[in-house]
Amino acid sequence: MARGHGLRAPFTLLCAGEALQVEHIFRWLPGRRLTARTHWRGQAVVLKLFLGRGAVRRCARDKRGALRLMAGAAATPRLLAEMAVPELGGRALLFECLPGGRPIASSPEPAAAEEAALAVRVLAQLHTQGLTHKDMHLDNFVLSEGKVYIVDGDGVAPMSSRSKWAGLRALATFLAAYPPAADGRAAGLLACYEQARNWRGGPSRLRQLRRWLRQARQRRIRRYLAKTGRNCTEFAVRKEPAHRCLTKREWAWGQGMAQSGGSLSRALLNALATAEVIKDGNSATVFRLELGGELVVVKRYNVRSLGHRLRAWFRPRSRRAWRNGHALRLLQIPTAEPLALLERHRGPFSAECHLLMRDLGVLDLATETRTSGWRPGRLRQIVNLFQQLAAAGLSHGDAKATNFLVHNDRVHLIDLDSLRPCRTLAIDIHRFLGNFDGALRAEAEVEFAQSGLTYNPSNCSARFP
Repeated sequence: MARGHGLRAPFTLLCAGEALQVEHIFRWLPGRRLTARTHWRGQAVVLKLFLGRGAVRRCARDKRGALRLMAGAAATPRLLAEMAVPELGGRALLFECLPGGRPIASSPEPAAAEEAALAVRVLAQLHTQGLTHKDMHLDNFVLSEGKVYIVDGDGVAPMSSRSKWAGLRALATFLAAYPPAADGRAAGLLACYEQARNWRGGPSRLRQLRRWLRQARQRRIRRYLAKTGRNCTEFAVRKEPAHRCLTKREWAWGQGMAQSGGSLSRALLNALATAEVIKDGNSATVFRLELGGELVVVKRYNVRSLGHRLRAWFRPRSRRAWRNGHALRLLQIPTAEPLALLERHRGPFSAECHLLMRDLGVLDLATETRTSGWRPGRLRQIVNLFQQLAAAGLSHGDAKATNFLVHNDRVHLIDLDSLRPCRTLAIDIHRFLGNFDGALRAEAEVEFAQSGLTYNPSNCSARFP
């Protein structure tokens, strides 16, 4: 088995003297864990391979959680075998492979709402048994033949309390795994949970659930953003001479790192020499170029002076934009996907930094409305975007029309350097409406008012339902 970051199936793995042909990789955390589909004794199975320091301990913890689920008759794949992997100094668990299994996270509407209700009932069953799951992301709920199963025994543990509030808090954590646009389902899913646990409903419980949902979402964002700066399943960190590269692992190793002997920084600097400049500002320059076989946009953060270099060291705009882009992607708020962040260092300080993003074209709202006014459904998209920001407790900070790009007939937020937590979107709404005059502004104000997202310019306040 290859030990590099760019692991690709198929390959053969020797477990307890048996050769297993790995057909598909579900998850790969380099040097720590591999989850993949293979065949064992004539049947399709899911392999969980634990590597590195603590492999035996982590394998035992996962096995213990799986056995707890099975003992409680929870809907979960059966544990079939445990094996030693002496070649790699690790241990492996084999689980039954659910036919046609896929995470409920991959479901579009309206199927997502139906599957969420099925998952909530599974969660209620787990809580009834006195168990909880500490890693409540949607990939740990798998749909197979119309039934939802809970997986990943590593996160299964006894509930610290059997009170109703403990179950409700765990339900809020599950709901926080969905984007803010799905928060309207909270009341219906709470009713499903109460029914599964034979509880009598009450309005106070729904109010408490919504409070805990907001708190759980903020915790989820913080945990996810911490991953964007370290090696994990989704992100890779690589240090090169005078450079530090943060990348989306799949993109970097599938495309960018294959160039120039594996050096993304060298490939980028070579490509910038002939790149198209689409914005040449004082503090940042934006390029469009081809890298790894696709068009990308690169925002270079310029360093103008020693004082600017010191400020950038304490408050790096490039790192904020990288993190904020991934925060919006996590919340399924449309934005340009950040692919890589290259930080060039000069001594202890940062020099120029480059943020690579997927190319969304050049059509922004300012250009579109100037040529054709408000297109059908466009204002509804914008209001939905503001409502999602409000539900997530975020403010863009520079909501001018040129920071709303239209790509595939959908509005995307860009230029996320100033995105921050905020209790009100009043300034964003004021900045956005200030881009338009006359009938264009009047139409926008009507759409905002009809949505329940109101703005009072006299006291600069906004109210959200």
